[in-house]
Amino acid sequence: MRTLSLSAGLALALASTAAAQQAEITVQGAQALQKSLTDFLPDSIDKAALVKVRPEGSAYEIQLDLASLLKGVDAKTFTIEGLKPLISLAEPLRDGLWRVTQNQSFSMSGTAKSGEDVSQFTYKAGNLNLDGIYDPELFLFKSADTIAKDVNVSIRTDKDDMSVNLAAMSSTLSAVKRDGNKVDIVSKASGLGWEQRGQDASGNRGDVSFAKLDVDVGMDGVAHRSIRELIAFVLNYKDEQTLGDSAKKELVTLIKSSLPIIDRLSENVAINDIKVQSPIGDFGAAGIQYALDMTGLSRDAGFALGFIVDKPFAPTELVPAAYRDAIPEAAAFKFSVSGINATDGIHYFLDHGGLNGTETWTPQQFEAMSRIFIPEDTVKVTYDDMSIRSAVYDFSATGSSIINIKNPDRQTMDFTVYARNIDETLAYLQRNTKDVPEFGQASFGLMMAKGFAKQAPDGRQMWHVTMDENKSVTINGQTMDFLK
Repeated sequence: MRTLSLSAGLALALASTAAAQQAEITVQGAQALQKSLTDFLPDSIDKAALVKVRPEGSAYEIQLDLASLLKGVDAKTFTIEGLKPLISLAEPLRDGLWRVTQNQSFSMSGTAKSGEDVSQFTYKAGNLNLDGIYDPELFLFKSADTIAKDVNVSIRTDKDDMSVNLAAMSSTLSAVKRDGNKVDIVSKASGLGWEQRGQDASGNRGDVSFAKLDVDVGMDGVAHRSIRELIAFVLNYKDEQTLGDSAKKELVTLIKSSLPIIDRLSENVAINDIKVQSPIGDFGAAGIQYALDMTGLSRDAGFALGFIVDKPFAPTELVPAAYRDAIPEAAAFKFSVSGINATDGIHYFLDHGGLNGTETWTPQQFEAMSRIFIPEDTVKVTYDDMSIRSAVYDFSATGSSIINIKNPDRQTMDFTVYARNIDETLAYLQRNTKDVPEFGQASFGLMMAKGFAKQAPDGRQMWHVTMDENKSVTINGQTMDFLK
């Protein structure tokens, strides 16, 4: 518990001084803010050198001098140049909020030695800009805009050379209070012009680049007061090597009261025009997307995960001619899991001394907790989208399966599979059978499947496939005993 982020300290400092400061800027206020910012730090750190606060017009200027942390470092093993203090302005507003701003460049370089290995590094940012409104009651920014431009990182050793350049990165954040112990948070970030270049001692290069990165994050129903109480607990006991019984009881109460911590978390990441350059050719895609959607730690917890790849490519000479038409033009995979009783499972863990470790737990206790987390020992997995398409095929499927974690053989499934232009797929397999004999068997199997197909309203071929716990399979209502 001895190390905490400075951002947590800043949050507590602004929260603890907001009511007293209002719009008045004084030397005493600066001293109080500086003390609040450094109280949580261990005594081994020179707090006065690391953080300095002084009045500056209608705000407090906060200087963070990271170079002060390196005073005891042996210059023979580590040197650094250009590391200047990071400066922020914190302006108390009349409604109890704080406006926090930062606008500066950043540039440092250094050398690190470990035995015979020597690394040279450089970190630069042409512009770092922050403008936000901090709400002490929420314990986070109510709104914030950040911009970083001309970011460069380079690391060079005797064995390899790596550099990263980012033309620009921007982000926005907003937080809206709800009734009671809840807040909704939305964050969006965008990066432009990422270029990562690498070269090993033999001269082999490996470069990665993308045109644009977008990240959208949404958090609904965050229990901000509970989180604030948990952080305060950590700060209160930061100097304790172990927790006493009363402190453990307090922590258990705090954790229980905070559940489910958040109602819903969603994250979407999209990367455009990604390219990986290697000695054997270029790989990449026009777009890659990732999506996560999950509940909080509730009694019906679950999550959904999805991936989409658009127009992937690889060096033509690496792909045999017979397979080139089969390279996917697009692929998607999305599934979800539900029915996990996280709240009661965590309660059981806490009530049975989980904070002390589970080394003394009996097999019966582990079994009991497992049954609480996963009622009836079953998990439902829903496949919301499984699809793949190329110039010669177009397949997709949706459905679900119920998995018995104690007896996997008792799994059940219910899927609907679709195929478009199946005759074109058969023609592709048949004309390439001479070069790829396995295509002949695939063609025969697909023709058999076509015989069981029904036509969907949109003209696609369709197969509704089910399997029960006894592995009895049906396709479009017909029992397939030969598949059992």
